[in-house]
Amino acid sequence: MPKNYEWITFDLDDKLHHFKKASSKVMLDIYKHLEALHSVDINTAMQKYQEILSQCTRDAFTSGMNSYYYRSERMRLLIKNLNLGTNETLVAKLVNIYKDSLLNYLELVHGAKNTLTEISNRDYSIAVVTEGPQDAQEWTIRKLGIDCYINRLITSNAEKQSKKNGLFSTVLKKLNVSADKVMHIGDSLYSDVIPAQQAGIQVLWYNPKNENVAENSDAITHSIQFLIESLQYMD
Repeated sequence: MPKNYEWITFDLDDKLHHFKKASSKVMLDIYKHLEALHSVDINTAMQKYQEILSQCTRDAFTSGMNSYYYRSERMRLLIKNLNLGTNETLVAKLVNIYKDSLLNYLELVHGAKNTLTEISNRDYSIAVVTEGPQDAQEWTIRKLGIDCYINRLITSNAEKQSKKNGLFSTVLKKLNVSADKVMHIGDSLYSDVIPAQQAGIQVLWYNPKNENVAENSDAITHSIQFLIESLQYMD
């Protein structure tokens, strides 16, 4: 790894842990609960929720509310769109199912802990830069057992800025470093690679799907396990 870097920053979801996989399992538990309680069709519920999710996450959680608020908002819309009326007791129940089930399904990406250990052992500081509710990301990092490796957590929620709208410039101010002292690792071309580069930060693109837009990244790795080897060539 190049000697000039002081901070290595990671996105959290689907880089350090399997968020999409876990959240899909969580929502299946919720759909099954609604099926048992209200004879809701699971496929219909799934379709309705995907529509809701695309709407509710557009602002990247920059309104500054906590995870309970955002989850309640989504569950309330799901119940409404399934024609189940207004039922705050059911909303609270579904939010509790979400959190309890998420704990059961949290799973680190293979090699993530070893990578964090190796980076820490080389005396680099580690920050997580992610879009999501601050309290939820703090909880996730703690429950995954990687909080001992993370020196800073910077979220769109706490800073009220999305990655596409200046969060990476705020990261530099928060860490009190120049852009050349930071390497960012993320999987999204439009939310990680391009915005970080616009702030002057060099990027290692975590690209497990091998998307054919390599010219947009400073370097590419296809798995967390090979992250250290990839970073060694980023002079």
